Amino acid sequence: MPLSVPCRNTIKKEIMKVFEFEKEKTMKLIQMNTSRIAITTDMWTASNQKKGFMAIILHFIDDSWNLQSRHLRFVYVPCPHDADTLHRVLIECLYSWNIHHNLSTLTVDNCTSNDAMIDLLIVTLRSSSLLVGGKLLHMRCCAHILNLIVKDGLDVIRESIATIRSSDAYWTDGPTREEMFVRMTHQMEVGYLQYKLKLIEFYFKQVYPRRAALKVDRVKKFAYDLVKEYSSCAISHASDNSSLIESKRPSDNDLGDDDMDAYDAFVSGSSEDTDKSDLERYLDETVLPRVNNKEFDVLYWWKTSGMKYLTLYKVARDILAIPVSTVASGSTFSTGGRIVSPHQNRLHSNTLEALMCGRDWLWSELRDAPSTLEDDIDADEESCHDSDIEFTPHKTDDTNTRKRRASRKRSSPLF
Repeated sequence: MPLSVPCRNTIKKEIMKVFEFEKEKTMKLIQMNTSRIAITTDMWTASNQKKGFMAIILHFIDDSWNLQSRHLRFVYVPCPHDADTLHRVLIECLYSWNIHHNLSTLTVDNCTSNDAMIDLLIVTLRSSSLLVGGKLLHMRCCAHILNLIVKDGLDVIRESIATIRSSDAYWTDGPTREEMFVRMTHQMEVGYLQYKLKLIEFYFKQVYPRRAALKVDRVKKFAYDLVKEYSSCAISHASDNSSLIESKRPSDNDLGDDDMDAYDAFVSGSSEDTDKSDLERYLDETVLPRVNNKEFDVLYWWKTSGMKYLTLYKVARDILAIPVSTVASGSTFSTGGRIVSPHQNRLHSNTLEALMCGRDWLWSELRDAPSTLEDDIDADEESCHDSDIEFTPHKTDDTNTRKRRASRKRSSPLF
């Protein structure tokens, strides 16, 4: 029996159908989010199409304190790629996804056009909707900065590079030396712990021997200003709902033995930390020891222990979602390079965006769903990246997969 291959128009129609269906689900997920959203964006020129594309990716921490990332756009950007053009494309994306009022930061590389674009964004967006009046909006890509530092440093230590290469040949000469090298590197590992200001004080004294105290005070002041802003927003929100709460509060005659208002007032009046802010109480706590804490999960700590700092809890949820580099955009361009291959260089920009974003949304849905196939999915995706072949979902006939497949048939417009 001959194999029936659908025409290109049918394939494109099905791709766009999946894209619209997954986009609607992603928009609902973002609308349900109660924390601020961080954005990473970067430009990429497809070598096979000679066209420029902008990847726009959002990051946030959900109510379960899981870090979430989603592609918003993989959009074609016509020339010239100046600040006005980039600003127009980005602001259109923010408004279309209704996240313009909920931004925390925008992570970009150190291109001058990005600097000018950030200035235009601060003017376009209301400063009251931005953190600290927009002072935190511009996040420079640390990977790009480190790359520039390394390039300059390599010119200075060119002679030392030959010595390092000789050292590499020494350590990889035999299995015994290689095992010794691995053991030494493990001993030098440092975990990401709850260091608070102690880590900043420690390193600032080495980087700024004469101005360390001034730099630390600057960081501390910014942290206090940020917490103060969140506290003000919480008070404003509470006052808006005060009338509703009062209308629902029972009268004195209706109060039973379970009324704890008097106890709450007693605890509040007798507490020694009444005049201290969440940030002050947090910083006063002992720093966790570094030894035997290499597996410290900062998100899990804030999820389980952070509720005692009501304001700082919200600040941490927004700040910890901020990426310090545009690596997420770079990985997107790696995938785009495989899709826009020499054999597929005639793809329309809308089709390319549907493939890029739809692929990310489907994979994110699989990762978030509890499944016994999680390890198989990660392994297959890594194999896909290594072989430069576009990945298709792994098929298996276990019970969980059959149930999930039946569920998709009931909900997905493809079936």
